[in-house]
Amino acid sequence: KENDYIEPEDYLGRINMLNHGNGDSLIYETGEDYLSPLKNGKAVPYQKYSQLLDMAYKQYYSKREVVRSLVAERAHKMGIKIYSGFRTGMAAFGTPDISLLKYYGEQALYPNLCCRIRTGEYIPTLSYAYKEARSLMIKKIVDNTPSCFDGVSLFFHRGICVLFEQPVCDRVLSLYGVDARKLPFSDKRLHSVLCEYVTLFMRELKQALKEKSEKERRSPYLISVIIFSDVKSSLVFGQDIETWAREKLIDNFSQGLMRYYEQIETCLTADGMIDLEKYKENKRDHILLRRYYNDDFENLTYGLKEYNEISKKYGIDFYAALPWEHRNAEYFGEAIKKIRNAGSDKFLCWNTNHLAKKASVFDSVKSFVAGGQPEKRRLVRILSFGGRDISEFDTNWKG
Repeated sequence: KENDYIEPEDYLGRINMLNHGNGDSLIYETGEDYLSPLKNGKAVPYQKYSQLLDMAYKQYYSKREVVRSLVAERAHKMGIKIYSGFRTGMAAFGTPDISLLKYYGEQALYPNLCCRIRTGEYIPTLSYAYKEARSLMIKKIVDNTPSCFDGVSLFFHRGICVLFEQPVCDRVLSLYGVDARKLPFSDKRLHSVLCEYVTLFMRELKQALKEKSEKERRSPYLISVIIFSDVKSSLVFGQDIETWAREKLIDNFSQGLMRYYEQIETCLTADGMIDLEKYKENKRDHILLRRYYNDDFENLTYGLKEYNEISKKYGIDFYAALPWEHRNAEYFGEAIKKIRNAGSDKFLCWNTNHLAKKASVFDSVKSFVAGGQPEKRRLVRILSFGGRDISEFDTNWKG
């Protein structure tokens, strides 16, 4: 119970941990992708993980506007910009593995706006090939970005935004005279069209945020994007970072720790096209469109050269990704050395202050679960270790 958040000020523990750091920006995820409007107007979690989590969400949402204002105020006092964060893939986390999804909301209400894979089946994530879907996402961003924030951050690395919907197939056919579904993602004819739709979304968002800032009589909202781990992987799935930089649609960009790829080796014909019948056969037994995590420093520097060149060419900041927070201090130190040697001097840190407001409280869900029921999990606070007082020990900074 000592870990409960009672007053809005109780939520400031996480940002207070940054007070002794040298960060220049903070991304505060306000997109609420685990919540979506249903037909009855109520918002519910994608998955009801546990009674405890459900109660925590309800408690937070009852005071979230005050919390956001307090967090922004505290960040600005530290000289830190604050961004409202959104996952641009309008789906649950499991995309594209449809068998694992338990979802509600936009995907259930708008099946005609969903992405479609090569075989014509839809997956429950909305496609930016449709103006209606882009408008839904833009409204979500505009409505959920507090005026006290400096800008928005778009998490393109977390999902897919456009695939083989009818507008895409029609566009590829009209331009190149080929079936889009038979083209590998590496084929410029396909990814140039995918880029058209995602860039169109970026232009529409830029205009909507301009109108929002003018209405509020404030400075323009900044736009930050997090894309795949390298330029090529980003480009083939519609994330044309150089065009966004050239058109001044973004103010800075970051490297994500993920990228998507497709297993098509056994489906290719002699001319490099995809045999859709073989693709269908393989799809029966395997997930062909997969997500890959670059969570080790051997892979982190892959792609940094091109990202740094774009940053220098267009005069916008680029942030190289550090590993996930579960790594130890030595690992982070080695990663930073390698990233700096590759030419980057700014970093994106994932969940670096992910623990609760009292640093000596450990979430023991991984080791203390009574009867396997999530509702029974406990928090354990360690006050001493080996006869030494560690009640003020800050676990968040890796000891």
